[in-house]
Amino acid sequence: MTFLSPLYLWFLPAALIPIGIHLLHQRRHQVVPWAAMQFLWKTKSEDQGVGKLRYFLILLCRTLAITVLVLAMAKPLVSDFLSWGVGSPDTIVLIFDRSSSMEHQALHGKGTKREEALQQIQTALRNLKHPKLILCDSATEEPQMIYASDALAKFSAIQATDTAARLPVLLRKAAESLALETGKTEIWIASDRQKNSWQLSDQEEWQQALVQLDTLAIKPVLRILSISGSPLPNDSLRLWNAKRQVDGIELDLEILSSNENNQEVLIPLILKKNGTITQDFQSLRGKSIRFQKKISIGSSEDSGFGKISLAPDANSRDNDVYFFYDRFRSLKTLLVSPKGELSDYLSLAAAPPGFGEQRVIQRNPEEFTQQTIADYSLVIWAAPLPKGVDATYLKTFLEEGGQMLCLPGFTGSENEFLGLRWGKIQLAEEGDYFFLNEWQKREGLLKDGVDGTPIPAEKLRALRRCIPQGDGLIFARWSDGEPFLFKKIVERGAIWFLGSNPDSSWSNLGDGHVLLPVIQRISTIAKEQIDASDFSEVGKLISHRDNTTPFRRIDESSEGSSPYHAGVYRGVDQTVAVNRSYVEDDASMLKADELVKIFSGFDCQFFEDQREGGRSLFLGNLWKFFVSITLIFLFLEGLLCLPKKRKSSDVRA
Repeated sequence: MTFLSPLYLWFLPAALIPIGIHLLHQRRHQVVPWAAMQFLWKTKSEDQGVGKLRYFLILLCRTLAITVLVLAMAKPLVSDFLSWGVGSPDTIVLIFDRSSSMEHQALHGKGTKREEALQQIQTALRNLKHPKLILCDSATEEPQMIYASDALAKFSAIQATDTAARLPVLLRKAAESLALETGKTEIWIASDRQKNSWQLSDQEEWQQALVQLDTLAIKPVLRILSISGSPLPNDSLRLWNAKRQVDGIELDLEILSSNENNQEVLIPLILKKNGTITQDFQSLRGKSIRFQKKISIGSSEDSGFGKISLAPDANSRDNDVYFFYDRFRSLKTLLVSPKGELSDYLSLAAAPPGFGEQRVIQRNPEEFTQQTIADYSLVIWAAPLPKGVDATYLKTFLEEGGQMLCLPGFTGSENEFLGLRWGKIQLAEEGDYFFLNEWQKREGLLKDGVDGTPIPAEKLRALRRCIPQGDGLIFARWSDGEPFLFKKIVERGAIWFLGSNPDSSWSNLGDGHVLLPVIQRISTIAKEQIDASDFSEVGKLISHRDNTTPFRRIDESSEGSSPYHAGVYRGVDQTVAVNRSYVEDDASMLKADELVKIFSGFDCQFFEDQREGGRSLFLGNLWKFFVSITLIFLFLEGLLCLPKKRKSSDVRA
């Protein structure tokens, strides 16, 4: 037997306190012979044996009560997933974690944590009388009826995935599925103790789940099967970004290692691109390294895909990342403004000399409807805000990930776009200017450079300005507190408002101190959005397509096409590299006490994977049982301490 809180076992000697009190009590009395008492002792001799036995039983109950209470405080565990259950349940809801962290090798090293959990559950189900089984897995998050529990291992919703788990959501779904059930019900949770999966920080979701459980007419018994991983070393690989260049693709990679020492090691990187396999090495000192890897692409290759892998280790699901590259696409900016000094300054900031990858196309506002914006990633709008059909086009453009920068036109604008509008044109007092008082230096378009160099926003002087109005994030303010730089997120894209324009009759934005970094940083965001459109996360591929266009997997894999597996997928008009959820790489685990504390107030039994004699034991929490035994001993002690009833003859005497 093992214990969750073994420090309490140091209090076991407290069980000797009743015996110590008894011995001290015996020493307080001295026996003094008295002839007259001899006759009384003879009359009571037949009751002495019963009295001693009764006193011994009282002492035994007190000693055992303290012993069992200390054991209950230490939270003992028993090695049987169905131990201490009362009868067979009529309905079982199985919450099954099949996130990528469950593919780590189990404690005994003969399979994964998911496989070990499945084996224990199947063994437990065979010992029951065919209860109704409802499966709620971490990938689909939808309850499903299982009619043949013997074939559970072959069910698709029990297989490995590259997804993350949200256990409070699953628990809420499990409680909802039990709302109409009658008879004895149980909820089985099979998972590891990974902090990300249990999401204790999401208090709102946990509150909903626990309230849902508490309001059930028939309170279910909860059994938590915690699967431990092996101590074998494990490395994981992440792909954070991919930039398409003229002659190749640059991958932003990160390696996380469980290596505890600080010695330099060489990590093999296996590249598989369009059927060709090559190997390279990356040096690593410590627990992580982030680096860029350039992959050359031939001039005849318009598009392709590939995979980078680490050597096999304790978890095979976190060793691979996938990438896709399309033809090189230059950054195109659509400038909507009247021709003149204003458009000249904006064109120069959007495509400076020497930036061959950047192109800008200028159109008058009335010509906008004749242009398709599908080929553009950034729209600069220095004219009255769009309305009607133009507004519809731009709203779709933003929702699909486009970026838009709005500047006030010469005549102002009363139009409203996405809940945003311009205020009236304001003129500075004669001999004075509008200038900036504060701006965000850690985020936004005016943040400091990578080397800490600040943007000289204090040099901005404006004769005219317009105040953006509406709900959004403010990144810079004028000296009187009015917003200057303003942002609103529109699904995958964003719209920015700049409170003046670079025409010399308005401000000195044309000097480039503020305008150039603002537009170039928006351009960078727009370019990243272009590259990011070729990538997605497992479970989110649906956001890249409509509901009627299926994607099929095109990289070599035996797993087939599934929204829950990483790989390269192709639809009708789009190819996407899908990678696992990186939150699953976090190896932080909850303590057993934290896990038990979540369900305080519920009938919950905790079973933890422990290693003993080369085999795996699943240990269940018994502290409630031991508390019950303590109460029984105290009750018996109380009965034994009751005074003996007197006989009627004694009363008459």
